[in-house]
Amino acid sequence: MPVAFTATEGKDNGSELLDDHLTEIGENWMSWFKNRQENSLTLLSIFDKGYWNVKRFWRLTAAGTCFICPKKKGAFKNDLVDQQPVSASDGDLKEFFIRRPGTEKPLRWISMKRKKDSTKHWELLTNILDLPAATIIALYKLRWKIEEFFKCLKHLLGLRRPLVESWVGFIQHLYFNLLLMMLLIYMLTLLGLPKWQTNILELKRLLVKSPEQPWSFNTLRIPLGSRFDSL
Repeated sequence: MPVAFTATEGKDNGSELLDDHLTEIGENWMSWFKNRQENSLTLLSIFDKGYWNVKRFWRLTAAGTCFICPKKKGAFKNDLVDQQPVSASDGDLKEFFIRRPGTEKPLRWISMKRKKDSTKHWELLTNILDLPAATIIALYKLRWKIEEFFKCLKHLLGLRRPLVESWVGFIQHLYFNLLLMMLLIYMLTLLGLPKWQTNILELKRLLVKSPEQPWSFNTLRIPLGSRFDSL
């Protein structure tokens, strides 16, 4: 679930707003974790290519904040780029360190085929130097959950066609949908249903259609030991 967001009119990708959120999250994220060990936690920002900003990347690196972002083609032509040795077992993996005068820590460029017989490559930029390339790629794939979340908001919960026309009304509609999403996911989690996207539309339908009627255990694929009255 989002912990910081700004709704915009959609005329641009809001890249400049990102710095404000990074500041807010950087100042507060540690307090969001219970039973935390501060020395064992590191803040990681995973960006879409639409948020490409080289100055931001160097600034995050200097501040000690980790990031991963798809690399833009043709970037860093004027910087010092050193290819790094890799193990023969890594196949077609290529790694480069990007250095710039006045910076202590380099950036890392990872290039690797997405699949064995594919012509497409992962081209990722990061400042994480001590994790294997496969781990960096796996971490970047976590960003896809954001796309799944937006798809659910727009298509399953009706945000694609708001019920209001005013901007204030849209923000209220957005907050309502976020609260509804949190409630539905929480209920499905209590019921032991990890694949919430499979069941969330049906759960929403049952909430609207028959909130006081017994629900179909078979429809929601609920384990036999579950009980709705426990919610």
